[in-house]
Amino acid sequence: MALTYAQAKEQFQGIGYHATTYKAASGLSDSTNGKLLALTGIGEVGLGTDAGAPIGVQMRYDSDGWVSVQDAGYAVDVPLGEAVAAGEWAEVNGAGAAAKSVTFKGATCIAFDATNDLCILLLGSPSGSR
Repeated sequence: MALTYAQAKEQFQGIGYHATTYKAASGLSDSTNGKLLALTGIGEVGLGTDAGAPIGVQMRYDSDGWVSVQDAGYAVDVPLGEAVAAGEWAEVNGAGAAAKSVTFKGATCIAFDATNDLCILLLGSPSGSR
């Protein structure tokens, strides 16, 4: 029997976690913590554009204009902007949420909660290594 979203969240949270500090593009703040981000310039991340490749999930915004981004491992409670089923690839939607992708762009959905529009993403290669 498959796991529920809550069980998957408990099972995978923190596995393979890695974070990197990037320069924050305009539009990022404390309110964008937990959003799916894309590269927007050299060493800079932001909400990106629709159908962009995700770099990771914003974990913390610092008032000096830098953000901590989870860029590997299992990211939980990522906003879901478009139905992405378990096993499907994800891309950014330009508003900080995951959307279904037809090509691998660095994130794979492993679980979703359609009621609360959340998903769990495996960031990085399908095997979890970089």
